[in-house]
Amino acid sequence: MRLMIKLLGYFALLCGLSMLVGRMHDRVWKLQMAINEHPLLPIGAGVWAGLRGSRFGWLGAILSLGPLLRWPLARQDMNAMMTEAFGADWERQVPSNVPVAPMRLLNYSLFLADAPIERNVPFHETPQRTLKLDFYKPHNTQSRPSPVIIVIHGGGWHHGDKGGWFEPHNRYLAACGYAVFDVQYRFTATDHTFWPDQLADIRAAIRYVKAHAAEYGVDPERIGLIGRSAGAQLALQAAYRAEGADADTAVQTVIGIYTPGNLFITAQEHDHRVVKFLGSTSYEDPPIYADASPITHIDENSPPTLLIHGYKDTLVTPIHSEMLLNRLRQYQRPAAFLRVPWARHGFDAVPFGMGAFLVQYYVDRFLAITLHAETDNER
Repeated sequence: MRLMIKLLGYFALLCGLSMLVGRMHDRVWKLQMAINEHPLLPIGAGVWAGLRGSRFGWLGAILSLGPLLRWPLARQDMNAMMTEAFGADWERQVPSNVPVAPMRLLNYSLFLADAPIERNVPFHETPQRTLKLDFYKPHNTQSRPSPVIIVIHGGGWHHGDKGGWFEPHNRYLAACGYAVFDVQYRFTATDHTFWPDQLADIRAAIRYVKAHAAEYGVDPERIGLIGRSAGAQLALQAAYRAEGADADTAVQTVIGIYTPGNLFITAQEHDHRVVKFLGSTSYEDPPIYADASPITHIDENSPPTLLIHGYKDTLVTPIHSEMLLNRLRQYQRPAAFLRVPWARHGFDAVPFGMGAFLVQYYVDRFLAITLHAETDNER
């Protein structure tokens, strides 16, 4: 028993300390991320050990309180963001027949929802490979065709795939009535393709969905994009550059989650993934960095944008989303930024994590406002 008390005390202390520091190592950052999203575990262990005489347990429990203490302030900031984007009545703009998540610390439906999936549907032939998508059939309770969400995964433009950690979220969106298309794109590593080929792939996905709208029972005039990390860079690029020959790829809304929005931003050394993606450093070829940065393409026609970022993210720092928000405000576009103070890069992949539950409340309402426009007679 004494050994268990000591171990739990040390465990709580290590968890509490890991919450305070940045990304320690590539091998442990996922563990750090999970700890940040589940503070009740080290708090419980620390209190149990503390009540049995472990000072380390009490200290670990206190250090692990950060996410819980920041939760109310984060909610307050997110409410202010939505108010600025859509007005003080933003919650009343959500149609009554659109499913939305309640505000609660635990929302199990976010990770346990179910939906039929049609996997590996070819949508775009390229010289390197056939790109495929997964279609999540929506639970549609409305008389009109379903709105669409096209999901673009992350992976530093050099790896990753549709589905994976975020399949539960796709199922959840489908259960809420959205037709979800989770798509592939070409990579720098295995496909040896570079910017802007990936943007062409996302545009091909949008065109495929619009061309097959009747087949899937979806509304081609109500399409939103959701991208994470590198996928968020592609999502915002496609949303902000639907003009001229690409006007047919216009979408109605976009969500960028931990978005690299300004690729000129660098640490002491350039990120090797960005250099590989663009073929040079920012000082060697500034025009390509400007072209690949979503912030460059924001204008008065940019669609409503929701930005989500963890403030413990050291891989893609939250200054990217802050700058995107400021540029969108400059052009007076509807935009909101959900700041998650304790969250790290990839936080929304953690099953039953606090951050995912919190932001989903606002994601649901943002999508409802921007993709479920209804007339006064339908209210």
